[in-house]
Order: sequence, then C-alpha cells, then structure tokens
Amino acid sequence: MTSCSRIITSSSRIMTSSNRIMMSSSRIMTSCSRIMTSSSRIMTSSSRIVTSSNRIMTSSRIIRSSSRIMTSSNRIMTSSRIIRSSSRIMTSSSSMTSCSRIMTSCS
Repeated sequence: MTSCSRIITSSSRIMTSSNRIMMSSSRIMTSCSRIMTSSSRIMTSSSRIVTSSNRIMTSSRIIRSSSRIMTSSNRIMTSSRIIRSSSRIMTSSSSMTSCSRIMTSCS
C-alpha cells in the first residue's frame, strides 16, 4: 500500500509538472503569436514607407520636369522678345531706308 501511495503521489506530481509545462508552452505560443503579429505590422508599415518614398521620388521627378519646362518656357519667352526687338529694328531700318530715298528724291 505504501508503494502504491508513493506511485500515486509521484504520478500526481508528474501530472502537476505536465500541467505547468503545458501552461508555459501555451504562454510561449501566445508570445510567439504576438511577436508574429507585431512583425506583420512592422512589415506593413515598412511597405507603406516604401510606397511613400516611391511617391516622393515620383513627385521629385515631376518637379524636376516642371522646372525644366519652366526653364524652356523662359528661354522661349526670351527668344520671342529678341524676335520682337529684331522686328522693330528691321521696321526702323526700313523707315530709315524710306527716309533716305525721300531725301535722295528731294535732292
């Protein structure tokens, strides 16, 4: 009987230890699940950051293109002013030629 009692006591202790191990395993699994969830959130955040960076890069390219277009437009405007000035000079030259002809006719 004493031997049976000892066996039962040992079995009970083993069962208690097994239960504790199971509880610890469950807690570890819960912690692992939380870590995985956190990792997933971090990956999602990283993906959003990368997407934002790509959008910023695209915006930067658009701004550069706009700057080039503005530069070209300014050059075109400058060329237009030069052409207008040249046209005025040509008109003045034509007037001077006409005046010269008139003076020649008068003399």
